[in-house]
Amino acid sequence: MLVNSSASVIKAILSADLLDRLYLMIFPEIAGGGQRLFDDGLPASKWTLTHQETGELGEIAMVYDRVR
Repeated sequence: MLVNSSASVIKAILSADLLDRLYLMIFPEIAGGGQRLFDDGLPASKWTLTHQETGELGEIAMVYDRVR
């Protein structure tokens, strides 16, 4: 499942405990307002960073796996 820029959908999926792997991409050159993804903190779960890459423009791609 791919969800782009929809914090409310991602929060609902995380709250329902339906994810085993989370891919995050952070682009520092994009600025603006909007709803924060983790403004209230993370749901009570544990995750392990399994992969990380940094691009030429400072973007970061991270893969987190759920610890069960």
